[in-house]
Amino acid sequence: AEEDLRPEAMAGELAMLAEERTRAAAIMERPITLSVVAGAELQKADTDAEEEASEACIVNTGASVVDEAAVGSKVEVADELSELRRRVALDVGSRIHRTLEELLLDEPLAPQLRARLGGAPTNEEGEEARLLRETLAAWLPRLLRSRLVARLGDLHGHVLGREVPLIVAPKGEVGAAGAGVGTIDLIYREPSDGRVVIVDYKTDRVPLGAVGSRAERHRAQAERY
Repeated sequence: AEEDLRPEAMAGELAMLAEERTRAAAIMERPITLSVVAGAELQKADTDAEEEASEACIVNTGASVVDEAAVGSKVEVADELSELRRRVALDVGSRIHRTLEELLLDEPLAPQLRARLGGAPTNEEGEEARLLRETLAAWLPRLLRSRLVARLGDLHGHVLGREVPLIVAPKGEVGAAGAGVGTIDLIYREPSDGRVVIVDYKTDRVPLGAVGSRAERHRAQAERY
């Protein structure tokens, strides 16, 4: 077959190649694999970025009418405190997840929870260790009286899997180029009607009136599961 070498035809082909090159470069920038949670977060990254930019503008506008050195010092302290709280929150979340994953459902749960979470690092010193102990101490009674723990106590014999590995195909233009990976915390068969239920533990601090909106934030992850 003869090729169309007219300038307008070649220009069209070059434009298509340039578009494909741009698309390929964008794919190359994406990781081969990414956690399902991180992939779900990326789906709303643009919105979050816009909100953060708006907040930054407000902070900068306020800082312009006060002592910049004082503001800088306060910001550094606030950043350090924020980072400390972030690390503690991640540590607490990991400890609680690990504890829930390893509970023996055919034995009383309360003693196991007290043993696992009530004895958090008493030998460690410093602000981070103190905050970790206080946070876990606050979490323990909530867990003991929670519907989650009561529910887990009823599921012995109905659990289909715990810590189940998950691999899903990539979705959309963000996230993994190869596969989304994750771990499903719990899969069980509902005793009352036989439905299969997928559970993902969350340790977010959520006001009672904001449960619905916070659950909506995790909808993308739930749909992928």
